[in-house]
Amino acid sequence: MAQLEEARWRLVKGLLDEFPELAKRATEYLQAREKEGKGCSKQSKGLKKAVITISLVKESGQVANEAIERAILEELSKGLPRVPWLQKVEGITVKET
Repeated sequence: MAQLEEARWRLVKGLLDEFPELAKRATEYLQAREKEGKGCSKQSKGLKKAVITISLVKESGQVANEAIERAILEELSKGLPRVPWLQKVEGITVKET
């Protein structure tokens, strides 16, 4: 089952990489639905939050914290997020809200 999910993810990611405008429009649609209170998180029961701890690359020491925070937030707000400055994921904790 995990292989099937991974294959689906690779297919979706490949399509969105190939058609960035589609990814942008899908993200804008989902954000608008969230603002209207019709997003998935409003309808979900037992919401959870994940706290992800990461190490940043050495070069991040030469950049202001606020600039790194903005860059990470901006990148995570896109269709298929990635974390700039990421060196290694240290751990993930999931909590009930």
